[in-house]
Amino acid sequence: MDVHEDTICVQSHRLRVQRLTQTKEMDADRLVLVFLHEGLGSIRLWRDFPRIMVEQTGLDALVYDRAGHGESSPLVG
Repeated sequence: MDVHEDTICVQSHRLRVQRLTQTKEMDADRLVLVFLHEGLGSIRLWRDFPRIMVEQTGLDALVYDRAGHGESSPLVG
């Protein structure tokens, strides 16, 4: 399994993202698990759950730090 980390910009917020992939090549038609946050807000707090889900389902996954959490930009206002 490969783990790719990056920062993306969404409506003026820098969000830290992590993608866990089973395959070397990106495929636009491939299903991806997206881990949405409730109150936690960061990649670190998911611990190894995304990795386990990728291994069990064979799907890729995307996890992110909500704005104001983890390595994403702080909330302003």
